[in-house]
Amino acid sequence: MRKSKSNRMERASSTTSTRATSSSGVVQWIASLVAVLSLLGKANGQEELCSCAPSQYTFTFDFSLSCPPVDVTRNEGVAATFCQISPFGDPQQNITNLVPVEVGYVDVLELGQDFDVLSQENITGTFSDGDTFTYTSIISTNEDLEELPKVIQLNIFAFNGDGQPIVNFFAIAFTNVCDAYPVLIEGDSAGWVRFTELDPPPADSCPAAGGPTDPPVPTIAPTIASTTAAPVTPAPVTAAPVTPAPTTVAPVT
Repeated sequence: MRKSKSNRMERASSTTSTRATSSSGVVQWIASLVAVLSLLGKANGQEELCSCAPSQYTFTFDFSLSCPPVDVTRNEGVAATFCQISPFGDPQQNITNLVPVEVGYVDVLELGQDFDVLSQENITGTFSDGDTFTYTSIISTNEDLEELPKVIQLNIFAFNGDGQPIVNFFAIAFTNVCDAYPVLIEGDSAGWVRFTELDPPPADSCPAAGGPTDPPVPTIAPTIASTTAAPVTPAPVTAAPVTPAPTTVAPVT
């Protein structure tokens, strides 16, 4: 059922109010996330840091998903994950429906080794179930990057079927080790999105993704030894005798 014009105007007003209050809510949530992730230390204390996370992400909305947990294949490149879906905006609202029907905008952040914000992009627009959006990491856009990202975080602001604001926060922290690739797998998901396309990182930020540096060794096709078959003499064929059919001559009168 379509919303009436007045309901759409109420939703637009709610969106403005939600955006006005989103900044403080996100800051509080980042502070909580930092407290959790800081327990992991700085990339487990290794001396060399690499960024083997994707250089570009293509996300597809799937409103049938929920969290926790985060459906990410755990490997040596992933240090921790966090995901939360909750009501947003006016704390006095009694919001129990946490299933989105429309996304208003998405904030994508990359955090550094000390969990400070290295990059933040606001992706606006109205997104429905099945829609996609992309984000390009700073490891691809900034050639003079002095600090590698440790965390990617998405804040997804949406509305449920009743027009009430809800939000999905999720974050993935990386170990920044140099020999773990790929870090994320296409088809995995976090919150309301699936990772449908993940571009590899630049070779200079992740040696494991660059492949061998030596020229490839030519591959020699296997040689099959030739064999000479002994001549085959066909067996003699004896034809069966043919008995001619008797001929009857008509009498001459």
